[in-house]
Amino acid sequence: MLPYDITELIISLSAHSDLIHLSLVSKAFLGPSQSRIFEHISISSRARAIALQTILDSSPHLAPLVTRLDVARDWHNDLPSTMSLLHNVKEFTLGRRGGPGYDSWDRLRPSFISAIEKILTSPSLVSFRLRRFALLSPGQLGGLLEKAATHLESFGLEESRFHFMDSDDVPLDLVDTIANPSPSTRLSKLSHISYNEGARLEYSCLDTLLCQILRPLTTKPSTIHTVHLHINSNWHNTVCELLTLLGSCLRHLCLEPRDYNRQFDVTPLSFYTNTSLETLSINNSQTPSFIPLSFISSMLSTFSAPSELNTGGRLECLRIALPDTRVREFHRFRQLLQQHQSQLRNLQRLISSRLTSNVTAPPEDQLVPGELLDMFADINTATSESKLNRLKTIEFFICGSQVLASNGPLGDTRYHPELLRDMMSGIPDLGQDLVYKGTIAVSVEEGPMPCTRSCHSGV
Repeated sequence: MLPYDITELIISLSAHSDLIHLSLVSKAFLGPSQSRIFEHISISSRARAIALQTILDSSPHLAPLVTRLDVARDWHNDLPSTMSLLHNVKEFTLGRRGGPGYDSWDRLRPSFISAIEKILTSPSLVSFRLRRFALLSPGQLGGLLEKAATHLESFGLEESRFHFMDSDDVPLDLVDTIANPSPSTRLSKLSHISYNEGARLEYSCLDTLLCQILRPLTTKPSTIHTVHLHINSNWHNTVCELLTLLGSCLRHLCLEPRDYNRQFDVTPLSFYTNTSLETLSINNSQTPSFIPLSFISSMLSTFSAPSELNTGGRLECLRIALPDTRVREFHRFRQLLQQHQSQLRNLQRLISSRLTSNVTAPPEDQLVPGELLDMFADINTATSESKLNRLKTIEFFICGSQVLASNGPLGDTRYHPELLRDMMSGIPDLGQDLVYKGTIAVSVEEGPMPCTRSCHSGV
């Protein structure tokens, strides 16, 4: 018999599809295999709902193994009774992934709502995500969160909306919420907020999320230290208000803009009050519109320098995700400059051959895209003014783009990081080891960014 730690290692490294076969090897493999098999349950069809009910009826000891539950919709009459058996759920996601339309909360069966509320009231629950739901009112959302007010640490709202669509239809309970935020929604352990607005430009729930959850929390020291926002161009003013509300409590911010407005460069997000922000992540890889790097560098100038009133900006890590199409654009720009340099050298040799005196060849440019040069120049300014005096790492992630390149693919996408590294080698003060100004480590990797892999999936 293998030692227990070896058995666990084998199971942890095995593909999920192999776990059923491993569970049949021996009793030593059965328990650990079942723990991994039932750790994450996704009920995405009627057949899955019936199968889970059948398994738990015959083997009720498996119910406590379920710690992550994803329920797309109310698939079956017995689904509520199945959900009521799951007492150890830590991460709960409700709603369908993608597709047209929304599920309406007011059309759910009372038994299904009761099963949802039972999971929310369980003290083991730490993460709740609501996906593609049409809610009657902000008060309805607040009522759901109140069920988990004492233990919820992470909340995500994804592609959801309220039934009203414009400002004239804003219900009275939203007005009351803004004027008199309910203290019962002050989630005492809430530390992580994620919001995905979706591609459709409808009434944004971000304002409501801000008023219903975040504003009451700021009447005392906030516990919210991580915010992840996937938003459209109507987000700017709300995010500015959010940054002011959270102030020095915010430590990690990830922004995924869906589009770009040049006004963002003129009036950038200000981090003057966010003196504890440690990680700023900007994901430009999933937007169909062009977002220049100036969008990022304009924000860096807003960090505060140390003074008698504060210790200055504490930003340690700047993460940037770029689509591979941008690297292709940089590469084509570099090829064009190389052609011009070659033509200039040929012209110089021709002139030298016709003159009696030698003509000094012009210095060869490093061929760095202007956007990168400008961004590092802005970083240099911010560091010299002590606004980014704690910055330790700048991480670039190259991601597969949803937008097709006009001139076709540029070979294997795995070479894109190497292309960007090569182009960056000509940036002033950036050494061959990609250490900027001797203190800031710069890296280029394949994406996605770590925060985009985890922020929308809970704690």
